[in-house]
Amino acid sequence: MLLPAVAVFFVGLLLTMIIMESFEEILAQNVALSFFVPLIVGHSGNTGSQSVSTVIRALALSEAKLSDSLHIIKKEFLGGGA
Repeated sequence: MLLPAVAVFFVGLLLTMIIMESFEEILAQNVALSFFVPLIVGHSGNTGSQSVSTVIRALALSEAKLSDSLHIIKKEFLGGGA
């Protein structure tokens, strides 16, 4: 059960590395931009936590069912929890 989660995390890290590498020249020219990277990463973590909390609450209160999974995933993915 842990291995799939680690694999997803690893793929996410690889994607992050590829994206950061593609902006390396811009970051080298504008060092101040690099200070915002941790803020963006932190914000995405907060958004993910809020999405998880919202879905768990909806499941616990029977406001959502497992059959609604695809709709919920689509909504959370597109709107970041909005």
